[in-house]
Order: sequence, then C-alpha cells, then structure tokens
Amino acid sequence: MMSSPAIDVISERLSRITQWLDACGVVLRVAAPMVAYVASVLRARWRGAPRPAPFRYRHQGSLATIGRKSAVAEFGRVKLTGALAWWLWGAAHILFLVGMRNRLSVMLGWAWSYFTFKVSVRLITGVGPDLDTTAT
Repeated sequence: MMSSPAIDVISERLSRITQWLDACGVVLRVAAPMVAYVASVLRARWRGAPRPAPFRYRHQGSLATIGRKSAVAEFGRVKLTGALAWWLWGAAHILFLVGMRNRLSVMLGWAWSYFTFKVSVRLITGVGPDLDTTAT
C-alpha cells in the first residue's frame, strides 16, 4: 500500500472525524464544520503553511417541534418550551432557507395550514410507471 504525508493526514483526520461523529451523532451541523476543518488542514498541508488550530465543535443549540404551538429549544443555559419555542423553531427554519422566494413560499404554506387546519401531505406511495426500472 502506498503511503504519503497527504494520505497519512487524511487517514488521521478521518479517524478523528469518525470518533467525533460517534460521540455526537451523525448530524449535519456537526459534520459540516468537521469537513471544512479537514479541508483547511489539507489546504495548509498542500501549501506548506502552518497547521490550523485543533478542531473544536461549538454546539449552537437544539430546536425540536412537537406539534401545533408545542416545541422545545435549548441554547446553553436557556431552555424554552411551548408556543414561544414553536415560534422560534419556525423563525429559525425560515431563516435557514435559501432565497426569498423559498422563504415566502414556506411562510405562506405554513400560514395556510395554521389558519385553515388543513395540512398538505406529500407521500411517496410507490414507484411511478416512468421510474420502474424492472419493466422490459
């Protein structure tokens, strides 16, 4: 098997990332900064620059919705429940959407569902005729 400094550093970082993911759970908010860190280590190594500071994950908080006007939010010592946490959950999700059109579309859909009590359900119930790869 070939060995080189680049392969060694990738192997080392991936093993550390695996350890962190096992400890934190596979969550995008945890994995994305780790991947960015590995990229910065590889970039520095490639350019011959000094190694970046060790990776530190900073948990920004957790949000979970339970139902209509019911959610939980935890940000360090601050813990919210109920309607306030539910509104915060909605606002956070709207802010993380890309593009004003998407934000507006989601807000209008949520408002419609909220005021009419009609929930649109999108289910995938089977393979469509044009997606069936077993047909001959």
